[in-house]
Amino acid sequence: MISGLISEIERQVAREPRPKRGSAGNSSEAPVHFRIYTSKPPFPGGLPPPIGLPFMPGGPSGGDDEDGEVPTLERRLRAAGLPAEAEEVVTRELRRLRRMSPMHSEYSTLVDYLEWMAELPWAPPESPQPPVPLSQARAQLEEDHYAMDKVKQRILEFLAVCHLRGDTKGSILCMLGPPGIGKTSLGKSVAAALGRPFHRVSVGGIHSEAEVRGHRRTYVGALPGLILQAVKKCGAANCVIMLDEVDKLGRNSYNGDPSSALLEVLDPEQNGAFRDHFLAVPFNLSQAALRLASADDGGMHGPVIELTGYTVDDKVAIAARHLLPKQAGVRELERKLGALCRAIAANRVLGPPRFEPRRDVARRITKPGIALGLAATVFGGETLFVEVEQVAGKGAVQMTGNIKEVMQESVKAALTWIRANVAELGLAKTASEALLNTTDLHIHFPEGATPKDGPSAGVTITTALTSLLTGRLVRNDVAMTGEITLRGLVLPVGGIKEKVVAAHRAGVRTVLLPQANEKDLRELPQKVLDEMQFELVSDVREVIRAALVPADVTEAEAAGSASGDGSEPATDDGRQVPLSHPLPSVPTGVP
Repeated sequence: MISGLISEIERQVAREPRPKRGSAGNSSEAPVHFRIYTSKPPFPGGLPPPIGLPFMPGGPSGGDDEDGEVPTLERRLRAAGLPAEAEEVVTRELRRLRRMSPMHSEYSTLVDYLEWMAELPWAPPESPQPPVPLSQARAQLEEDHYAMDKVKQRILEFLAVCHLRGDTKGSILCMLGPPGIGKTSLGKSVAAALGRPFHRVSVGGIHSEAEVRGHRRTYVGALPGLILQAVKKCGAANCVIMLDEVDKLGRNSYNGDPSSALLEVLDPEQNGAFRDHFLAVPFNLSQAALRLASADDGGMHGPVIELTGYTVDDKVAIAARHLLPKQAGVRELERKLGALCRAIAANRVLGPPRFEPRRDVARRITKPGIALGLAATVFGGETLFVEVEQVAGKGAVQMTGNIKEVMQESVKAALTWIRANVAELGLAKTASEALLNTTDLHIHFPEGATPKDGPSAGVTITTALTSLLTGRLVRNDVAMTGEITLRGLVLPVGGIKEKVVAAHRAGVRTVLLPQANEKDLRELPQKVLDEMQFELVSDVREVIRAALVPADVTEAEAAGSASGDGSEPATDDGRQVPLSHPLPSVPTGVP
């Protein structure tokens, strides 16, 4: 069969016409396939250029092409200023790339890795921008942010230390405040004062540590983590990175704990050799200035700069200085101003009231057992009523109003102090026995949808209980805050500025504060200081003497004085109509 096939091929070849010997163009001794090839070349202009092998010095492009992908990448890596460990890894990976075909499945992954290594700023800039003088930084902060004097002073102190040291190593600040207060813009101001690029990274909702440390290259589409991506976008290793929404960072998820992964980033002793899973080599983050922003403390550790809420006067000034000239400002206020500017008719401007200021304090304090306290939240201060009622029972105590464990402990401490001092409070023996054995007490904190916690309601609870048991009204123009002990001492609490501003907004002009909180009064706006009266106390007996109306004033007289004509509980400016009896000076003896 094979011999027959060979014979057929020879006959076909014999039939082919042969050119004359010596004719131009083709040689008679050349094989047939060469004659066919040269008579009809497959590429215009002759043969194609020689194709090099992948492992040749020029790379897949062949020859010694200096513009090929691999030589260009190699030049960029040499100019990147890689440290010794990273340079060793890059040299090994480049050797693999030269021997690898472009059609290989790992080729593009390896090229991406080397491009990341070439684009990251491994070395500090040769001519960094000098830091801004402190006087200029102060002027910039005053121009960009209204009020917040304590915050700006803390930032200027930080900048002064950075100027003296010449670097920001080991400096990590966390800015805590409600949304829209200006945390991100403060971070930008710090970056401008340091003369460094700024980048914001939102870590809210992250539930995987790979978002922080990156994915290993074994995964398809692997990338470095958010930190190194921010450094690459800034283009400088000494940038300012703000990690926003830290309080919304996922914890203890199935894919690891991203909050724990941030420890290596934030710890000044470790971030000098931060190891991203994608790079698999250490990267120096100690030159970067890290800033954190959070709306809730969530038990986080210091140093923390608290950004308190703006007063009404502050918001008006911000609207006039920043929002109307279309500069950065408070987001919520900007939306409200936009709605007002777009309104045409008065009814569209007014609409239904969106916020009802609390000016009904006098009307609500019309019987014994009601006292006005103060509370601080992440969104500012609020007034907090405490209502106490007694019914027949067996000495049980019921607490309602969505209160948490610490506030429940304050209720127990107040009850214990009252039971231990019934004689000192002037309670009859029958009343004492009724309190202990035949009366149930119900303590209620209105607005049950709002969770409440903290020890600062201790003096308010004690005052409300004493008012109920003695039958004496609490003054309607007095608010109070402070923690109590079983010995009756009044301990300091936090959030004094927010609480006093809330009392001022509600029309209350007298506030009872712990003696140890006197230092916090300097943080109050001057307008609030001028219009408020403060009584500093160190013992709960002083609170009771200052807050309760005299025993010879009947309930009807006190209620009539509290509510004026019975229709309006407050003056036109929201200030509560005070009782006819002035605030007594605190005596040294026992009432």
